[in-house]
Amino acid sequence: MIYDPTIQNEQNHRLLEISANNQSIAELLYNSNAETIAQYLIKEILEYQQSLPNTEDVIMVLVQFNQQIILRVEQIGFDGYNLLVFHGTDNTGKPLRLIQHISQLNFWLQTEPKPDPEVPKRQIGFVSP
Repeated sequence: MIYDPTIQNEQNHRLLEISANNQSIAELLYNSNAETIAQYLIKEILEYQQSLPNTEDVIMVLVQFNQQIILRVEQIGFDGYNLLVFHGTDNTGKPLRLIQHISQLNFWLQTEPKPDPEVPKRQIGFVSP
């Protein structure tokens, strides 16, 4: 094996990034469960939603099989240790439920104009099993 100090420095830098919030790697692994991730996602979505003007609301865009699917999230829950469950509607109002393994989360948050600016933003809640 050849020692490369550049690679070692990059690895050390990454470890510093990981523990920058006073979390050890063991804590990160312990906290990588569906319930903790669901709570974190709700927090992030709500913070993003609160930063928007009253004329806009947040949507979640899923990228699956070369398609974009819009999900207006109403609830985020979990099933067991590693499955997240997203409840909401698509852009036609049809109910959707997405069940996703925590290792396969790929989506982005986007804004869209609210149909009626006078209606309050949707409440996004947490559902426990």
